Amino acid sequence: MFNEDINRLLKMDEMWKVHGRVKPVALDVESINDGSFVTPPLRNPPAPPANGAGPSKPTPVNQSTLKDQQELSVKDNLDLFVDR
Repeated sequence: MFNEDINRLLKMDEMWKVHGRVKPVALDVESINDGSFVTPPLRNPPAPPANGAGPSKPTPVNQSTLKDQQELSVKDNLDLFVDR
């Protein structure tokens, strides 16, 4: 859906030199459907300040067994988004 927009942003080299920013990856419907799409790694958060004033450590997320609270894969999200 936003493939052209993401590819245009990727051409702006200065935008991706900022610490903590990660280049986006354009989603390809065909590779998601055939299982060849590789999900990019999550970005690493910036290191907390030396004085310890940074954010606290995140608490672990419990995996829910409720259908409406399960983490979805990229393929699952695509299936929900695209009306076939």
